[in-house]
Amino acid sequence: MKRNGYQLSGALTILEARKEASSFLADVGVNEPDSNAELLLRHVLGLEGSKYLLALRDPFPTVSKEAWEAAINRKAAGEPAQYIIGEQEFYGLTFKVTPAVLIPRPETELLVEQIARLGDLLWPGGAPQAADIGTGSGAIAAALAHLRPAWSVTASDISPEALAVAQDNVRRLGLSVRFKQGNLLEPFTGEPLDIVVSNPPTFRRIRSKGCSRRCAIMSHAAHWTAGRTGCTHIAS
Repeated sequence: MKRNGYQLSGALTILEARKEASSFLADVGVNEPDSNAELLLRHVLGLEGSKYLLALRDPFPTVSKEAWEAAINRKAAGEPAQYIIGEQEFYGLTFKVTPAVLIPRPETELLVEQIARLGDLLWPGGAPQAADIGTGSGAIAAALAHLRPAWSVTASDISPEALAVAQDNVRRLGLSVRFKQGNLLEPFTGEPLDIVVSNPPTFRRIRSKGCSRRCAIMSHAAHWTAGRTGCTHIAS
């Protein structure tokens, strides 16, 4: 199974297939193999909640075999599960994610909460001008627009591919966010801003060269490295 990648072994139940895939992912050094296998299994089968739990003892559907093997092998090659699935939840909203953007992380929700709280204190009942710099998938800008619809939120990114993903996410979520392309604050020259928020990448260049299993998947990683210290974007 290792030599040719993952292949489903014979007639297994859904639960057995998950355990088999989890063991394979663990053998090739994937972190959190159980949760990754379950996440991909739910996606491939299109099952959630009680429907997924009730189906665990059922035979693994033959029609899903090829997609299941492909998903597990992509994960074994180092691709994030969120890219395989194509989405990630953030602040209760579902975002499309591709290798053009970084995957929104749960701890970034704390940043959104703090910005919303401080904005309410400084502009009670008002409509401050907020800018999300390096928006990526648009998660921060969209979450702010969702939480504070009266605010004027603008998002920027240097990458046109990232902006396309963010625009698609905002459009699909039915939120109001403006977009600008450019580096850091350059697109906002001459514009008054009340709130500037950013969660820039902090990958050191030397590190980005060493994380080949993941970074090889990320076709736009050049936008994400932040110099030798990991803080070039912040310092500039």
